[in-house]
Amino acid sequence: MGNALSRKLAVILHADVVSSTRLVHLDETLAHERIRDTFQRFSDTIRLYNGVAHEVRGDALVAEFHMASDAVNASLAFQIANAAYVSELADDVRPILRVGISIGEVVVADNTVTGDGVVLAQRLEQLAEPGGVVIHGAAYETVPKRLPFDYEDLGDLALKGFDGLVRAFAVKLRPGTTIPQPDSQSQGDRRAPDLSDKPTIAVLPFTNMSGDPEQEYFADGISEDIITGLSRFHWFFVIARNSSFSYKNSSVDLAQVARELGVQYVLEGSVRKSGTRVRIGAQLIDAKTGRHVWAERYDRNLNDIFALQDEISEAITTTVAPAFISAEARRAERKGPENLDAWDCAMRGNWHLSRRGKDDLAEARRYFEKALQLDQRNTTALSGLAFALCWVNIFGWEDDLDAVRTRAYDAAKQAVSYDDSDAWAHAILGWVRFTRHELDAAVAECLRALELNPSLALAESILSISYSWRGGQR
Repeated sequence: MGNALSRKLAVILHADVVSSTRLVHLDETLAHERIRDTFQRFSDTIRLYNGVAHEVRGDALVAEFHMASDAVNASLAFQIANAAYVSELADDVRPILRVGISIGEVVVADNTVTGDGVVLAQRLEQLAEPGGVVIHGAAYETVPKRLPFDYEDLGDLALKGFDGLVRAFAVKLRPGTTIPQPDSQSQGDRRAPDLSDKPTIAVLPFTNMSGDPEQEYFADGISEDIITGLSRFHWFFVIARNSSFSYKNSSVDLAQVARELGVQYVLEGSVRKSGTRVRIGAQLIDAKTGRHVWAERYDRNLNDIFALQDEISEAITTTVAPAFISAEARRAERKGPENLDAWDCAMRGNWHLSRRGKDDLAEARRYFEKALQLDQRNTTALSGLAFALCWVNIFGWEDDLDAVRTRAYDAAKQAVSYDDSDAWAHAILGWVRFTRHELDAAVAECLRALELNPSLALAESILSISYSWRGGQR
């Protein structure tokens, strides 16, 4: 890296040796030799999976990756190999690692990495079992679900040094499967780094234009609530607060912000107060083209500041998510057929699905099926396919409607089984259950969807219809 200082968003791996002090007390010289050898072997594995082992700090190692999937592959591959290695040792000086993987902002200088991303990876590593791997919720969102991993949701955690709660997952190799082989391309030959198979969005701190310091908390609160709300949608990856708020109180160039954070979309806004009235403006921008995807202005009375904050945050969240998907569908529509990946196919499918015509539903199904050929665990495609088939069933546009209903049910069930935290998938399964006249089950799925994402209008709609048909009380 030379002497240059670089600030960027990165996937960071932090590993340390479990009970290293105990190993040193057993045999100091042997412990140091084996710890050094352990980190050397891990560094070799990291390089195989296109990572960079930046430094070893005593009994800890820090590495950087372009993609979270590479970091997880490298970690699990090493942990499995190291378990076999230490099991053959004749004594108790057995270096076993814990690994944490985060996505966050870091500063790189003189081959040293510092910043929130490193601290977060270290906090996550401390949650791992000996020989285990724990990943940041943001990293979990970016790892393709087709990879053979099982996840244990550790919940939203309060971690030292971080203001908000942090979602974490323990990850293991699925029994009976093998770790994917490293990408054969060298790092120099790889495409520009992408943190996700999904598009990414950064919500910048809303600007307080009132000249009233008390409104600073209101503006920050709206920004933070929007980040939280958008994070509940699984269609895109949302940059964490700690990274996006680093641009607070600074005049920013959106194209530069997008490059530094590695995002395609930026949401920015402002708050202006006059007497008892407040005006909130917000706009979603495609950073690659500079085009406004969506913009809105809200004028409200400033009576209950917390209720107003909730109202505006939810209004923006529920509007931005569909606008985001529409923009992605239009972008995918402009791509040549030979360049479509699973995400692009799913977005094209969603575009046709939104039109509801017979031919469009047929095209939607074709694109969703193509997405599943590329990634059989793509929950967006599975849910979209189930939704499209429900409409085919409702309109009676195929002879064998039993087969249509069965395929819809299977696709919706698969989506939920692959990602139980996907609110959209639960809502679609609720719709499928409704079309099968399984009203209690439909209600249960919609309630689960709203538990995961209270802003999901589709779940509210299906829930209302299900209650109406069931004739029971909510």
